Amino acid sequence: MRSRFFKANSDSPDGESGVFYCEVRDAEIVRHVGVYAGVMYWATPTDEYDERYAFTDQPEFDRAEYHAEITAAEFEELWRAALRQR
Repeated sequence: MRSRFFKANSDSPDGESGVFYCEVRDAEIVRHVGVYAGVMYWATPTDEYDERYAFTDQPEFDRAEYHAEITAAEFEELWRAALRQR
């Protein structure tokens, strides 16, 4: 099954407002990026940028929580930028 990509307004664990982006495959989140205060916190099931922003403990995707679908190109550009922060 091919991936789809979504975004939603979100709050960080520290209470910062931001945006959460995710890749969804077979009704589960497989990669995500949270952007809070100009920092891109990325995560996969096996790795993350910052352990405080680890991969979601609820990977089941609920479309009702997301306000927009984005393109694969938009997500991949964001993902590459997030990875460059290392």
